[in-house]
Amino acid sequence: MRTYNLSAGRYLCIAMNYYPDDLLQVLEFDRIREKVESYCRCESSRAAALNIHPYQDKSRLMQELQRVEEYRSTLENKGYFPDFLFDDFGQEARLLSKLGSMLTAAQCGNLRTANIIVNGLLKFLRDRSISFPGLIELAGELKVEMTIAGLVDEYLDNQSMVKSNASTALQKIRSDLYAKSKEADKRFRSFINDMRKKGWLRDNEENFYNNRRVLAVPSEFKRELKGIMHGKSESGKTTFIEPEALIEL
Repeated sequence: MRTYNLSAGRYLCIAMNYYPDDLLQVLEFDRIREKVESYCRCESSRAAALNIHPYQDKSRLMQELQRVEEYRSTLENKGYFPDFLFDDFGQEARLLSKLGSMLTAAQCGNLRTANIIVNGLLKFLRDRSISFPGLIELAGELKVEMTIAGLVDEYLDNQSMVKSNASTALQKIRSDLYAKSKEADKRFRSFINDMRKKGWLRDNEENFYNNRRVLAVPSEFKRELKGIMHGKSESGKTTFIEPEALIEL
């Protein structure tokens, strides 16, 4: 905010002590809230913006304006300030407060991201306490906390997927799935080669129908291949069949 805005804020603060309750409507303060809200990037900050009220305490008002000025002047002078956007985690926090509740891998990943970003922001501000005295004060007693990210990293990778070594059972399940997938690939290739020799295959050899792996077979040969018929092409000339030998696998 510029000097003009600082002065306007000061006068508004004084005016609130003398004018009636509908002063905010007269001044169209709702438009100010909406303007601030338009710059917000997550739900919690948008809700906070729409709940802004003028300060009647002049010292509190000037303190907040000083914090705005520290941030604004840094951006105006093309100085560096770390991005502090992360997903809201209010729902996750509420779940964690309930005994027996659990979070999904994605929710745990969101908490880790928030933890890392806040840690970085706190370190940035405290390394530059002379430049950002107001924002440092706003951080209060918050401390750099490495435990959350460390715990999540034990079990999740960078894409918030559970690591295979998170448990012996999971490691075996994934190993078995990989082996079955390789076996299915091998059998499917064998089917394709066999049917190509017999002339029972369309040019488009392999398809997926309703998330199932199927072969595109000319409809006149559909009885020659044992399996589940999942559907037909619009013309009816091609039938999509999942080979019987692959279903159980």
